[in-house]
Amino acid sequence: MKKRYSTIILFLSISLAYAQNMTQEDLQLLEGQWTGDLVYLDYSSNKEVKIPVEVSIEKVKEGKFKFNYVYPKEPKANSTSTVIIDLDKEKIAGENIEKVQLIDNLWTIVAYSSGKDNGQKARFIKTYIIGGTSLSIKKEVQYESSDERFMRNEYRLKK
Repeated sequence: MKKRYSTIILFLSISLAYAQNMTQEDLQLLEGQWTGDLVYLDYSSNKEVKIPVEVSIEKVKEGKFKFNYVYPKEPKANSTSTVIIDLDKEKIAGENIEKVQLIDNLWTIVAYSSGKDNGQKARFIKTYIIGGTSLSIKKEVQYESSDERFMRNEYRLKK
């Protein structure tokens, strides 16, 4: 009897882990027109600033997406970027994926990279929360000399 329960628990664990695996089909949630705000930390005032943004995301090919950012009140900041999401190599936009999970129909991807922020060596933690009608991309910074991290910027978007 004990062996039977162990087998059932193992099967459920494997099934749960499989259900948590994101696929290229899941990434289709990114495609479309998004509107919302970019919230960022202004280093000169140390205050959060919020500006409106429109983001269109188009799939170029499997795992490759074109992000077009339009800032209606700051058109000089408009930009386009290409983001490659390689689920097999666990990379998103060149960053190492640390965690992928599905909770309440929202995919969460946590990725990290290293670099410099404000002249200091830092670890960057990027959290993508992807849903059918909501998208959040938050970048946090943790300086090498600190255990604390803070929000550098966050896109808060709706379809």
